[in-house]
Amino acid sequence: IKEKRTEKGFSMQDMGDYLGVQKSTYHYYESGETSMDIYTIISICNHLGLSWSEIIENAEKKSRTKKNKK
Repeated sequence: IKEKRTEKGFSMQDMGDYLGVQKSTYHYYESGETSMDIYTIISICNHLGLSWSEIIENAEKKSRTKKNKK
């Protein structure tokens, strides 16, 4: 998500404003520290031109990486 967001020229604050959440909440979404509901995923996809599968696959990769580090 970060790569696409920066490619489009959006800051975390821009994304938070678009989603109606604080910048810190958006940061947690993007970093994978907080799960997103389906409506948030759809909103981000629409805003950044991503498919939902790209976001889900990225989240799964991050989850596996975190588990392997433990």
